[in-house]
Amino acid sequence: MGLSNAEIKKINRNNIFRYLLRSEVVSRNGIAHKLELTAPTVTSTLNELQEMGLVKEEGAMDSNGGRKSMGYSCNRDAKYAVGVNISKDYVDLAIVNLAMTPVCTKHKKIQIKGEEASYQWLQKFISDAITETRIAKKRILGICYALPAIIDESGRKIYGLHEEMDLPRNFYEIVKAWFSYPAVLRREAVCAGSAVANAMDIEAPVIYLNISPSVGGAVIKREGQVKLGLNCRKGEFGHITLVPHGKQCFCGRKGCVNAYCSTDNLTVFTGGDLSAFFEGIKEGRPEYVSAWEEYLDYLALTIHNLMTSFDERLILGGNLAKYLKPYMETIRERVAGYDHYLRDVSYLSYGALEFDTASIGAAGYFIDEYIKNI
Repeated sequence: MGLSNAEIKKINRNNIFRYLLRSEVVSRNGIAHKLELTAPTVTSTLNELQEMGLVKEEGAMDSNGGRKSMGYSCNRDAKYAVGVNISKDYVDLAIVNLAMTPVCTKHKKIQIKGEEASYQWLQKFISDAITETRIAKKRILGICYALPAIIDESGRKIYGLHEEMDLPRNFYEIVKAWFSYPAVLRREAVCAGSAVANAMDIEAPVIYLNISPSVGGAVIKREGQVKLGLNCRKGEFGHITLVPHGKQCFCGRKGCVNAYCSTDNLTVFTGGDLSAFFEGIKEGRPEYVSAWEEYLDYLALTIHNLMTSFDERLILGGNLAKYLKPYMETIRERVAGYDHYLRDVSYLSYGALEFDTASIGAAGYFIDEYIKNI
């Protein structure tokens, strides 16, 4: 059975809006040519989007002769969403518009615990950020909370939580009661992977390895969509056994990737400061250099294992990503050293955003849901 007229109109509306979202100012003819649509279809769809407050006219565009065309742009500030990343020892918050551009970001080093004082602080932290932006409530789509946890597809139930965090399994019910906006929970690494995929405009499936105090990941499909797996654990790379009977992991097992590739292995020298560790590398401090060399070997082996399993492009992300640029060739060489069948290691890259990727990606959950239903 073919698509109905209503379904076709929705597809066209969504495609045109997404195209405008990636563009500056474009004409009706430009849209029709790029998306292979008829001029009447583009005109009627633009009218619909204007009525929804999502598209605006920008005046006549420059012309090389003949009648000037009207220019159109996306109203990126028509809607916003809030993302809150709750890690084991800090909280990051991002409020983003429809283009996933942050309009407000906040960071606080703090441990959120399953007690009233922590809840009151977190609720005020979020409320103050929303108030500062002066965004009307009706323009906020929802609040997504990113956690280092296994969360079901509904975004409400926590199956498993980072063992060093003290939050109740009914955390969704608690945060849902704070505000009138829709709320949802998502796994931290899934949020981070989604944000990086969006920022890098990924067009093919990729594996995302999130390297922070805890190690996780995501399997990302086309258009930044993320697969969660049968038990919502797809991408839990941090708990793959890297060294049998090796170092203790916080999960209770031994030899996990997390025990060797967590950034805690580096910041143990600097009291938790990753930037200070890499400054020490630049200064040539022997203990820092030695720890980094050992770390790179374990990281390269992890990447090799993931490539053997998935054979897809791989992106390194998380807190470590913004420090990786000077070391990417070294990492590629070490990965290649584990596998003589590899002819090309250009598949390996890194993705770093200016602010916390998980909070931006968390906010992106509601942006994605909204855009899909335009």
